[in-house]
Amino acid sequence: MHHQFLSARNAVLLALAVAMAWLFILLNILSPLEVDSAKQVYTAPIFMNH
Repeated sequence: MHHQFLSARNAVLLALAVAMAWLFILLNILSPLEVDSAKQVYTAPIFMNH
């Protein structure tokens, strides 16, 4: 019983760690694209208002 609980907890922690790693990798891949698109979208209205 106790060993099953530990293995289940380890499996959950492993799944969380893998999910966090994938999110980190995806954010690193997508963040430059998002920054570039955000610059293109937001700079024009800001300069037009000023």
